[in-house]
Amino acid sequence: MHFCRAMISIGGDPQQVYYADQYAPISWPEVQMIQFIHGSDSVDRVEPFVRVPFSPREERQRLVMKYGEDKVAEVFPRSGPVDMEAPEATLARGLEWKNPITQEAEVTEGEAPLVAKSVKNPRTGRFEPVAAEA
Repeated sequence: MHFCRAMISIGGDPQQVYYADQYAPISWPEVQMIQFIHGSDSVDRVEPFVRVPFSPREERQRLVMKYGEDKVAEVFPRSGPVDMEAPEATLARGLEWKNPITQEAEVTEGEAPLVAKSVKNPRTGRFEPVAAEA
């Protein structure tokens, strides 16, 4: 599963933005939860930066602890999210981050320094990361 940095517009309001950085990252499936709660345009500049081993069921349970069973059940089936990783993500190397699963500080072992942006998928209406050249 990928963890990401992202800009989140609270309630879809571009004047109230929260930056989920590498010390408080969101998971790739969590992007869908936030879009459900705050609106389809609420998540921007999604930057996947690390991959961690985690099953869909485990991620669903983590999201239930954070957002509640009712909200999670509306977005994901009982088995959890299907898409656990961002397509074509370039993962960061040597980036210090806090793993929300273990609550430990770690350093990424990715492929290269991350430079990314997100674009809105016209088919789904959701923002998806697109790797950019450094």
